Amino acid sequence: MISSYWQTGILPFEEQSELKDPPPPYTQEIEVQLAQLAEERNDIQDTLSSRMAVKWLKELGYTYRDVREGVYKNRHEREDVVQYRQQCFFLALEALKTRMVHWELVTGAKGEDLRMVYPTALPPGEKPFVLIVHDESTFNANDGHLKIWLKDDNIPLREKSRGKGIMVSDFLTPGGRLRAPANTHLAPVPEYEAAEHGPKRLNLYLATCTIEYGGDIWWDGDQLVDQVLKLAIPVFETAFPGCQELFLFDNATSHAAYSKKALRA
Repeated sequence: MISSYWQTGILPFEEQSELKDPPPPYTQEIEVQLAQLAEERNDIQDTLSSRMAVKWLKELGYTYRDVREGVYKNRHEREDVVQYRQQCFFLALEALKTRMVHWELVTGAKGEDLRMVYPTALPPGEKPFVLIVHDESTFNANDGHLKIWLKDDNIPLREKSRGKGIMVSDFLTPGGRLRAPANTHLAPVPEYEAAEHGPKRLNLYLATCTIEYGGDIWWDGDQLVDQVLKLAIPVFETAFPGCQELFLFDNATSHAAYSKKALRA
């Protein structure tokens, strides 16, 4: 635009306000200088080389590595989430701490063992709390190492998809898995024992259930509620008589509750 101004003396209106000082008169000498500058510019590489790009990526803190599952941090440090965690969630847990059953590691004749320690001086009518956390794990047919030992060019064909999967839903206490004593009698729950599709109970003395997911079969919030009511609570009542359960669940999408008429894509 500047060269056209030197030739015509007319500058577009939007650029007139940005031009503080008028350019010098357009001369043959300036034209030669511009031609030399253009020729020098053609010798300059306009794009970064791969080596330079790798160098800058390392300078910026990036590393080249296999993609693996890591800690999920989405929205964990959002301002309102941090405020709720610090001012509500942690304070509520701290207020219940005096009612919590905890475990101590003791050494006896048979080695180390965990011993339950009940809270003292509970108010009348209040039961001690036992903390129970819930967790889920998934296992797929094509899970495995991404790197293998190869000889020459004998590269095996690998499945592109993760394959069929099994999801395991279980409950844990500070003293281990939620488990009923071996000498107790628990009635079987028919819908879990003989289920062809959907959640299946792993063991009569555990609240663990598994589901082979895929296609139209998936784990959802309703199944988690059924597992709590029909499996976890009966096992807890036999394992910790006289205590009250305190369940903690993470904020997973599969735990969300929807109306029966909700449109879900």
